[in-house]
Amino acid sequence: MKALVVYYSRTGTTKKVADAIANALKCPVEALSDPKNRRGPIGYARCAKDIILRRRVDLGKLKKDVSKYDLVIIGTPVWLHQPSSITRTFMQDYCKKLKKVAFFCTYMGAGEKHVLKSMAAVCGKEPVATLSVRSLEVYNGTYVHKVNGFVDELKHIFKPKLK
Repeated sequence: MKALVVYYSRTGTTKKVADAIANALKCPVEALSDPKNRRGPIGYARCAKDIILRRRVDLGKLKKDVSKYDLVIIGTPVWLHQPSSITRTFMQDYCKKLKKVAFFCTYMGAGEKHVLKSMAAVCGKEPVATLSVRSLEVYNGTYVHKVNGFVDELKHIFKPKLK
């Protein structure tokens, strides 16, 4: 069973979780990108506007062919109780090519449950597992036990071996 972690991270928080999942599963990781500058207060406002208007964004070219993986683990930060516009665009464009999915999100205050349901709706697939991690847990390092539980769940589902 081949797995791939695909994620978007504006601040680096979601990247840390994505890297931890990929390291634990010993699988590749693909960072989503778009050409817009999303740093600082202006970047944050641009993110909010894209979410409110449900805009599609231009994705950078993917390095990996997602259709070659048995499981794609998709990660996003929570933006206004929604998956990031970059992640949403990825799911709209690629979910028909995905065999099985798992989702994770990082969030500051709330919205994680809504985001995970929204991801399933946008993707048109129910995830085999989900994970939500508060940003504070990433900052203080306590997220690792959640990642380990998520990875254990994936390994249990995909016996005998997840590659």
